[in-house]
Amino acid sequence: MEPSGGRDPVTARGNERKAIFRAESDRRHFLLGLVLGTAAFARNLRRPLVGNPREPSQLERLVPPVSWARIIAVVEPAKQERWGEFSGRHGDWGRDAALWLGRGAGRLSLAQLGELAGGMAYAAVGQAVSRFDKRLLKEPTLRRQMNHMKAQLSNVES
Repeated sequence: MEPSGGRDPVTARGNERKAIFRAESDRRHFLLGLVLGTAAFARNLRRPLVGNPREPSQLERLVPPVSWARIIAVVEPAKQERWGEFSGRHGDWGRDAALWLGRGAGRLSLAQLGELAGGMAYAAVGQAVSRFDKRLLKEPTLRRQMNHMKAQLSNVES
């Protein structure tokens, strides 16, 4: 005996989920474009979205990622050394700062960062970024310096 409407409930649920996913996907594309609807609907779209904290926020999607070259250009003066001089040093805070900024401001993957940093392994990059994050919590001077670098990266160039 078939369920009401002659549809399999499992298939129906799967189709509903696909439709919801497609609608959500379409909604993401339209957030940066034209909004069709009432003024109240448009105001609702401006409210902060709730979602997975590991996913980029809507604001991050509006701000372009910072290039690796720009990140290095900001870290070098702070270190008072050229990238080539400190990038190969294990545990060097300049290298780790660049990786940390590349992960956040540059929105680069661990694999991309490893390649840009001279062939570091994916796991080593992840560990360096994680260690640096913890170090920032313990060292207020370094945290201030990194906040200054982040501010430099967020300045819009003309």
